[in-house]
Amino acid sequence: AYNPLDVAVDKSGRLRFAYGDDEKGVVRLFIPADTKTEWAEIPHPDGPPEDVDLWGASSDGSVVYFTSTMKSGRQCFREYRAEGGIKDLECVEQGVVGFPLFGFQDDKPYALVTGDLPGQIKYLDEQHPDARLRLALQKAFGAQRVAIDSATEDGQTVVAAVWSDRNPGDYYLVDRKTRKAQYLMSQRKWIDPA
Repeated sequence: AYNPLDVAVDKSGRLRFAYGDDEKGVVRLFIPADTKTEWAEIPHPDGPPEDVDLWGASSDGSVVYFTSTMKSGRQCFREYRAEGGIKDLECVEQGVVGFPLFGFQDDKPYALVTGDLPGQIKYLDEQHPDARLRLALQKAFGAQRVAIDSATEDGQTVVAAVWSDRNPGDYYLVDRKTRKAQYLMSQRKWIDPA
């Protein structure tokens, strides 16, 4: 029997993807089969991975995103679609491919972050609305780090966190249409970042 280490579910709570080690320690990927209790194994494109990090499923459950690492050190950020199988979105031969940033309105990954500096972000889709907003905020705040932390339900207003080695963190409400940032609060306002 295979014991899932991690699973992805859609908004309704339906299981969409799982991975786990078999009795020999080999990582295997699974999707639900046609019945409610059976699982079907998904063949991994490079043979069994050494490790898998599951990032989640799209809200409708049609796409699952994960990172797999091979024994050779090759690491890929991938998507799985029931209709198309596994597709590589970004791979590195050695090192870390990064963790994904997902859009607030469409659950699509638009960038991979390999560190906490502005230059350590690889954009998968610079035309994605959240990528364009993040790039504009990064330009406005210069060398400080920028993260979009949350959004209103309609996605028109986001909370942006801005910090640096001298600034422990400021928060702004940002209107997506006008791209105007309104100061909200500071993490430690008694510290002067100047």
